[in-house]
Amino acid sequence: MNGQQLMDLGKDQVEKNNKEWTRNMRKQARIISIKQGHVTTDDLHKLTYFVGHPKSHNAWGAVFRNKGDQDGKWVVVGYRKSERKEARARRISVWKWQYSSSKHAQVASRIIREKGGTRSFIHEQ
Repeated sequence: MNGQQLMDLGKDQVEKNNKEWTRNMRKQARIISIKQGHVTTDDLHKLTYFVGHPKSHNAWGAVFRNKGDQDGKWVVVGYRKSERKEARARRISVWKWQYSSSKHAQVASRIIREKGGTRSFIHEQ
């Protein structure tokens, strides 16, 4: 096995061990991205009160893996310093959920607007 294969194997294992948590956070990340145009791990850390913490800190990266999603993919649109004290201002990715078609995007945005994000843990500030 080469280095990339070992890394992918490790990511698969982390995702498997945090399956439900990762699924819930992916859902929240998509909603945040659609509502505000982007999302970071800082945004997701604010939701741990509702979703809980993963079993491994490596699971945070699994949220943004492009694996098996038919309707779109995660795209890095920039970088910024983390605002979380624990992260010590390290550089984090700014992500955007990019739908595979404009039809998917329109339907998802309409649903979120109509439901007011009620299926989300996000609360307007």
